[in-house]
Amino acid sequence: MEIYETEAKYGRDLAIIKEEFYVPIQVAGLLGKEQLEQIFLNVDELLQINGTLTRMLREAINSAKEDEHLLGVSVGKIFIELGDPMMAAFESYCTRQVRIFENLVTI
Repeated sequence: MEIYETEAKYGRDLAIIKEEFYVPIQVAGLLGKEQLEQIFLNVDELLQINGTLTRMLREAINSAKEDEHLLGVSVGKIFIELGDPMMAAFESYCTRQVRIFENLVTI
């Protein structure tokens, strides 16, 4: 349940970032596409993978409701099923973060 709740909160935070910051800045034309991508990195990709992960966790939890300890929920199996797309999304995020930090340090 802790992993599910953490992922659900993370998804809500990502949605707030997109709806309250990214979209208004984009609509107002305050920043160009490249600048938005540098600031918000791959927010859409992260939202998508987070949505899939939370849905899969919720389905597994709902299927195991009779088991009060949720021992039938295989979180590892869910992570393995999402392995490549999830790793690609976070790899992209992390490597872009490193590049942005390196650029800031050289300024």
